[in-house]
Order: sequence, then C-alpha cells, then structure tokens
Amino acid sequence: MTAPPASQTAPKTPTGTVAPARRPSARALLLLPALLFLALLVLAAAAPGLFTSAAPNATDPLLALRPPGSGHWFGTDQLGRDLYTRVVYGTRLSLLLGAGATAMSVLAGAALGLAAGLGGRLADQALMRLADVLLALPPILLALLAVAVLGSGTVNVALAIAAAFAPGYARIVRAETLVVRRSGYVEAATTLGLSRPVLVLRHVVPNALGPLLVLATVGFGSSLIAASGLSFLGLGPQPPTAEWGAMLDQGRDFLQTAWWLGVFPGAAITLTALVVNVVGRQAQARFTRRTGR
Repeated sequence: MTAPPASQTAPKTPTGTVAPARRPSARALLLLPALLFLALLVLAAAAPGLFTSAAPNATDPLLALRPPGSGHWFGTDQLGRDLYTRVVYGTRLSLLLGAGATAMSVLAGAALGLAAGLGGRLADQALMRLADVLLALPPILLALLAVAVLGSGTVNVALAIAAAFAPGYARIVRAETLVVRRSGYVEAATTLGLSRPVLVLRHVVPNALGPLLVLATVGFGSSLIAASGLSFLGLGPQPPTAEWGAMLDQGRDFLQTAWWLGVFPGAAITLTALVVNVVGRQAQARFTRRTGR
C-alpha cells in the first residue's frame, strides 16, 4: 500500500498553502524539567536524609565561612554549618509556608466569594468594594500590616500572606457563583425549592474548583516569595530554624564577604517560584483551551 500524497495529509491555509506545523512553546518544553524539579523538592521536603547525612544545625567554628568546595558543596555559614544541608532541610518549612498560606487564602477567598455571590445586593457590594480596596494595595504591604497586628512567627506569617491574597480568590469564586446562579437550570431548580447548600455543593463548587486550583498553583509561587521576604525581615521562623528566607536573614551581615550565603538560598527560592509558575501557567493554558474561558 502506498502512502497518501502530501496534499491529502498536510493541513492547508485558506489560500491553499501548507500550514506550518505548530511548535511547542518554550514554556511547554520546560514543563517536564519543571515537574522533575518539583518532584525533587517534594522528596527533599519529605525525606531530607536521602540528600544529606549531616545535621542542619551542627556547628563547627573552625569551618566558619568556608567557600563552596568538595567537602561543602554550598560552603558553610558564620557558625560553620553546612549550607547545602540547611538548604535541603529548609525545603520542608519553605514549601509548607507557601502551601499553607495558599490553601488558607483559597479557603478564605472562597468563603468570601460565596457570601458575595449568594448574598443580597448589599452584601455583594460591600464585600467586593472591600476586595477592590485590598487588591489596590501590594500584597506584601498587606502582609506586613497583618503581621503588625498578629505578631511575628511562622503561623502568623502564613496567616498574613493568606489575608493578603484572599481577595483575588474571592473575586474568582464570586464570578463563578454568579454565572451558575443565573443559569437557566439553576433558576428553575431554585424555583422548585433547591436549597443553597445543595446549590453550592452540586453546582457552584464543581464549576469554581477548576479555575481556582489552577490559579492557586500560580499563586503558590507568589506566596512562597512573600513568605521568604517576611522571613528575611526577621518576621518568620526564628534561628536556628532552617528556612530559605530565614537563612538569608541570618547571613545578611556576611553577604559582602561570603556571597554563597545569599546565592544558594536565594536560588532555591527563585527556582522554586519559577518552576511552579511554569507548571501553573501550563495548567492555566490547558484549562483555557478545554473550557474556552
């Protein structure tokens, strides 16, 4: 059997010329390496002992501020602690801070969005005007204000970041709630006695869950950076806790003479935020193509 001629298999444009094959975008090509890097991060957070046998808080003044080398891949800090080990062990708390803040902001935003979308006109306007005011301010400023009220500490930093990012998620859930609420089949079901809890669980949640999870994936990187920034200011985990932002804070007095104290924890923060952004943007693009939204 002979192969069909190229004119029968290659797609053509309206002018009759053969359309060029679609090439994957740069972000699509980066998806697999990003997923592999994320898998390594999760493994390091779950089982740091697989990557290093040293203790993260073991000090040795004789090894203080050693540059990167064969014995210490990332060098040592001012107390002689192995920086590679601390970066590995810091993965757990750094990821937990970012993930915890993102989860709380999604839950809080979903609650506010549902209240605005299902409540009366007055409640909707009041909640959305509040969200508009909060969205007009930089999230890091909102987080700083929240920390000023709540106080410093790991849990309070996560709560502060959640409060800063919740208004964005509230707008998404409100929009989805209004779309579902005004649809013909829901209006008919409401007329027949459909209760609000059933409306939320059966119709609103399934429709809002997709875009909410996609945007939460993208927002995780922002939460991670915000948490690291607050930790760098000394508002997050306290010494000797191994956390990337806190490590930058603990070594800031030595950054001019020991560059590795800033480069490696900073690289961990930057790379993690970048790969999460790549995964999130790919998920967002696929969701948009599938739903047309």
